[in-house]
Amino acid sequence: MCEVRKQIPQSANMIFQYESQFWNDEVGRNIEEAEDAHGVTLNIMKVDNPNTNKLGRILKMVPYFQNSRIYYNEALKSHNDTQVGIMQLCAIEEGSTEKDDSPDADQQAIAALEKYTGSARRPKTEKSYKVGRMKQTYNW
Repeated sequence: MCEVRKQIPQSANMIFQYESQFWNDEVGRNIEEAEDAHGVTLNIMKVDNPNTNKLGRILKMVPYFQNSRIYYNEALKSHNDTQVGIMQLCAIEEGSTEKDDSPDADQQAIAALEKYTGSARRPKTEKSYKVGRMKQTYNW
């Protein structure tokens, strides 16, 4: 995290988030030591994630995938974490006992970013989306 922060211009604000159940004093101490060693300050924010209906929260991402609004970095295509995350995403189904950390984290990030993208109604002459790429799938 410190190395990534050092690559970002100082004028850019970068916020890291963590799930509250994974935090303890030793984690905090390690982060403080890393910040001191690298000469950076990490903006770390606690997030209280609801543990109820995780499958429902993750399935809210389906429209983003259907409309081609989710992109994976081509340079990380063979990266182990990318592959594991995609495998976890593909394994999501009711009653599954597979790990779902990556899709859960993706859903949390999308939910946080949705605050900055509106879906307000506009005149039909204007596009109804602000970000992403729309792909027409049906010819009516």
